[in-house]
Amino acid sequence: MPSMADDTCSSLSDSSSETSITLRREPEKNPDLFGVQLEVTFRLLEAEKRKLAVLQRELGLHLSGPGIQKRKEIDQLKRNICRIQQQYHQLVYKDVVHFSRIQQQYHQLVYKDVVHFSHIQQQYDSFVYKDVVHFSRIQLKYHQQCIKNDQLRQELVDFSHIQQQGCMLCTFQSDYSAAV
Repeated sequence: MPSMADDTCSSLSDSSSETSITLRREPEKNPDLFGVQLEVTFRLLEAEKRKLAVLQRELGLHLSGPGIQKRKEIDQLKRNICRIQQQYHQLVYKDVVHFSRIQQQYHQLVYKDVVHFSHIQQQYDSFVYKDVVHFSRIQLKYHQQCIKNDQLRQELVDFSHIQQQGCMLCTFQSDYSAAV
């Protein structure tokens, strides 16, 4: 035997003339509004909870009295409670889905930023490497030039000694020829 709550929830589709509170949300155009929309939705859900609590209290009061009219009121209250609970769960589900989409977009953006930063870091490292290699080549050329300069200086010193020895030999020969 089905319970009365199942009957009230299944009869929701039959009661199209009832007034219902429908909360529709437009698609997000600006992600900065998500926090505000989440706060508004949360407050609306809290209001629906309070309505649900009032309806449940009324249902508890009406359950104590007999009669056909009371029975109709009870059924109406149960349908209202079921409708409000479904709307509440639907809103919670939509918010969870929306939040997961926002979170996924956030993670995609963070991933893109990390990949972009990694690319920039690689370019920077490449430039630094090129500069280090260029500096090393310049430093090597400088040292090679210093070695050449030292060799030339040594050759100049050697030439100077040879020249001095040649001059001394000339002086010795002229002294020897003058003495002979």
